[in-house]
Parts: sequence; C-alpha cells; structure tokens
Amino acid sequence: MLFGELLSAIQEAEKAWETITQDVGKDNETHQYLSKAYLVLHTRYVQMPVKNLSNLLAGLILNQPKVLKQTKVNNAFIELCKTMSSHVSQLGKLNPETQQWKKTVDNLEESKKKIADFDISLLDFDDSITIEVRFSPSIKTDIIQQIKKHPKVDSSKTWMSTASIRVILK
Repeated sequence: MLFGELLSAIQEAEKAWETITQDVGKDNETHQYLSKAYLVLHTRYVQMPVKNLSNLLAGLILNQPKVLKQTKVNNAFIELCKTMSSHVSQLGKLNPETQQWKKTVDNLEESKKKIADFDISLLDFDDSITIEVRFSPSIKTDIIQQIKKHPKVDSSKTWMSTASIRVILK
C-alpha cells in the first residue's frame, strides 16, 4: 500500500467513523463516549494514532522498519532516517562549543532536508495495515457491539464476540 493510498484509506476511515458516531451516538451519553474514541493504524508490528502520521513517519520507521515492504525506495528512506537519528544521538554526546558539534548540526540539518525532500508518496507499506478504533477511557460493550454491526465496519476482520473490543473499519 503506497503512502498516498494509506492517506486515502485514513481519510475514508475518518469519514466512516464520523458516520458511525452519528448513526450510533444519538443519545448524549453514547455521543460523549464515542467522542473520546480515536483511530489507530495497526500492523502486526506497531499501533499508532493516525493523527499527525506524516510528522511521526520517520520515528515510526526508525522504531518499526518492518511496516515498510523491502523495496529500494523504502530502504533508502530507512537509511535517511537512521542517518538523521545518528546525528541527533551524536549531538547529545558532544560539547556545543566544539567544531565537531557544529559539523554534526550541519549534517543533521542536511539529513532533515533530505527527508523533507524525499517523495514519501513512493513509500510502500506492509499490506497488513488496518485502521481501527480505540475506545478510551472505559469500555462499554453494548455500544461497541452496536458499532460492530454498522455497514462501515469490516465485519470479515472484526470479531463479533462481546469478548472483543477490536473494531476494524472498511
């Protein structure tokens, strides 16, 4: 799944969640409960909120490079992220008054620019990614069961048992 496709899937999931909350959250208590829920990207390797995904992308890939398929483009981006991380790590070990520190700052800025200039639309993500709902701070299984029956929920991937609170959107 290319990054642009992932962003489109997130936008569709956000619209689907809005529809679900309007359809299910008719009474005030249910509406309040649903307003605290949030969407996450879920893979077999990591789970993270979908908000600010572009800003968190480098950190995500550094911590969990397996969210990307093994392609030349993906590997190049991973190496850029590792280089930037290395410069950040070096800065913490150096005296700010030294020439080496200034050189490391310059290298860090160059790495940041390369990442900013990188065409992230070419990143190809693992196909196991799903967009799911997380409920907070408490669990109300009756409401979650209503949500699971909504047509915008992927019923083939969502376990319908009351023992499960996992809700995967189409």
